[in-house]
Amino acid sequence: MVGLVRLDQGAYYLPGPANLGVAAAGRRAVAVDTGLDEDRARRLLRALHEEGLELGAVILTHSHADHMGGAAFLASRTGAPVFCSLEERPFVESPVLEGMSLFGGYPPRNLRNKFLLAPPCRVEGVLGPGPALLAGVEVEVVPLLGHSLGHVGVRCGGVLFSGDVYIGRDVLARHGVPFLVEVDAAAATLEGLLASEAAGCLVPGHGQPGPGWREDARANLDRIREVADRVQRLLERPLTSQEASRELCRAYGVRVEAPGQYYLMLSATKAFLTYLFDQGLIGSSVRDGNLLWHRR
Repeated sequence: MVGLVRLDQGAYYLPGPANLGVAAAGRRAVAVDTGLDEDRARRLLRALHEEGLELGAVILTHSHADHMGGAAFLASRTGAPVFCSLEERPFVESPVLEGMSLFGGYPPRNLRNKFLLAPPCRVEGVLGPGPALLAGVEVEVVPLLGHSLGHVGVRCGGVLFSGDVYIGRDVLARHGVPFLVEVDAAAATLEGLLASEAAGCLVPGHGQPGPGWREDARANLDRIREVADRVQRLLERPLTSQEASRELCRAYGVRVEAPGQYYLMLSATKAFLTYLFDQGLIGSSVRDGNLLWHRR
């Protein structure tokens, strides 16, 4: 089983379905994200032990279950305090809000699973942008908005643990449409990273770290622009949000086979509809009890 991979002085990551970051100084370590569940969190503790490191704190890049599902276990097992951004805190402490934001009401049982409903976790404190000293480890919190309301990255030396600000090209190919809550913020974040000469080595939540990150980030930015253009063209005839989502699935070969997948895709579609509406490129109207979107 793969353990921690060293990237730079004091910077490691644990590969997996969701990559986990580690910033270390001496024997103390700060984990960046915790994985989906207790099993993944236990693997992180074993990997830290193998490197002679002790967990001192946890930073969550955002509140999605695959990044915070193991946080409550780690806090209980080690006493390590958990930190996140101000905007993400309500979702970390009350994860049912995640399902409510997708469903539009209290989520039904088939949306209350570990992939969408992480165990609630007490947040010790919120972190704003800039340097932070946690458990004797120096890091920098970097706003990386777009994927969630208060998404952040964590820099350790020349390494930036970037969460889900972008996904690897192979992952993007499978998902078709990137999950975003703020399309304009996501595009601006990626443009800023691509323009920065100090971005360093990026470790995405899903994908491979290393010099290929710019190609991955560029592919995500191109896909955002492509999807926005496609949605606008779809609305040459009026469509509901559900119809627009269905057409996007067809366009990108996405097979929706579970309620969670359906609502994630619908939420992503709505983010693009909001973006186009706020840009004045599309309008909406209510007809026969349905809200329809259409090109202006």
